[in-house]
Amino acid sequence: MLSRRYRRNSLFSLSKTDRIFFDTIIDLFYTLSRIAKFIYRNIYKSTHHTVKTIRNINALKKIGYTTDNIYNILYSLSSRGFEIFVAELYKAQGYNVVLTQNSNDYGRDVILKTNAGDIFIECKRYSKGNLALGREIAQRLLGSVQMFGAIKGIIITTGQFHKNAYEVERMVNNLELVDIDDIMIMLMKLDTEKISRILLKAKNVA
Repeated sequence: MLSRRYRRNSLFSLSKTDRIFFDTIIDLFYTLSRIAKFIYRNIYKSTHHTVKTIRNINALKKIGYTTDNIYNILYSLSSRGFEIFVAELYKAQGYNVVLTQNSNDYGRDVILKTNAGDIFIECKRYSKGNLALGREIAQRLLGSVQMFGAIKGIIITTGQFHKNAYEVERMVNNLELVDIDDIMIMLMKLDTEKISRILLKAKNVA
């Protein structure tokens, strides 16, 4: 049984200053626990992705692919082949995908149909070492997004982006820039069979 002295010194009898201090400590511990949980989840996700990537790389080697091979395949795809690659890449992630006609698409090479609305993807296939894409292409795609009432635009490229394109991305909430390294990360999250099938479909397009 608690003593009377303890009861008198319980939380209910603390001064206002002491209660504020105690509440602050509790809030601090709560915040720290959330941060720890966030870090743990992200470490787990990162580790899981790394393990799967290593397994995929090893499995791909058995069927004749290395990561260098895949990079070279992406660089060597035709423009249409790259659009098909992108369409298949997102389809493998569970999206409802529409591949548009080969011209006059207003930057809508691939359209992802979602319950919230359409997502436009503009595909830019470049050879290795080409100049980085700048803000102009980002602004044009955002214009198409607004004009056709889409919810988001994605620019995906085998090249890189200039820093001013990333500045545009930071200024809005409906633009995503995906470069060659991001493509590889997305690809390596898939099963080996899907990776092989996607590459095969894209390579066979002139």
